[in-house]
Amino acid sequence: MTAGIFCQTARIESFINSYAIGLEGAPPMEHDRDLQDRIMPSSYRAPEASDVREIPSDRAGVTNGLFLRFPVLYAVGDLSLLERPCVAIVGARKATREGVRRAEQLARDLVRAGIVVVSGLAAGIDRAAHQSAIQNGGRTIAVVGTPLDKAYPKEHAELQQLIYQEHLLVSQFRWGDPFVPANFPERNRVMARLAKATVIVEASDTSGSLHQAAESVLVGHPVFIAESVTKNPALKWPARFIGKPHGFVLSSAADVIQAVQR
Repeated sequence: MTAGIFCQTARIESFINSYAIGLEGAPPMEHDRDLQDRIMPSSYRAPEASDVREIPSDRAGVTNGLFLRFPVLYAVGDLSLLERPCVAIVGARKATREGVRRAEQLARDLVRAGIVVVSGLAAGIDRAAHQSAIQNGGRTIAVVGTPLDKAYPKEHAELQQLIYQEHLLVSQFRWGDPFVPANFPERNRVMARLAKATVIVEASDTSGSLHQAAESVLVGHPVFIAESVTKNPALKWPARFIGKPHGFVLSSAADVIQAVQR
């Protein structure tokens, strides 16, 4: 049994890598080297442990064999959001002003269509997506790479509190688990399965968003790439998705809305 699981995981990882990395090997993740310095300011008020709910991963649509390691998700907030159409908006942490504007506009259009905006509470595109969804009267789900008793980056502690109080905060990591860089790809796996589609607004050839895009393709969920990204001659990664199954150019929010409301 163990050997079978190992072989399955190896095949899946090979598939992911064929999309998410180039011939020269895996790109570095876009995260800080010293993560611990940016976790949880003293002002962060973690949710009460008694408010944390354990959710079987299949309830959130996370049923792929890859998830044998995480049969349970931990959540605080409005669990009914898991039953609604969800779209993930992700991208660069060091986003441009134009990238932030596009993320905000897309989130606004999605929530006006009744779609829940999902993102990873990272700097840049993620933050813009969450904030726009909230400011435009919509709902949002943050899937984080830390246990729920921690906030990362610490600059987002207040936003994280707002999300677990009025929206939904999700993690696959148990209360008190260590926080390591490998958490980010695992977080992306949750988002790719929880959301019915993923939109990449802005990302470099070494962005961790590519891992989520590959995970989405793996489970048959569409990946939309902003048109401006596909037209950037400096980027190689869009060609790995566009023109292949489940990879699409995003021309307007209507493309995503139609895909998830079919």
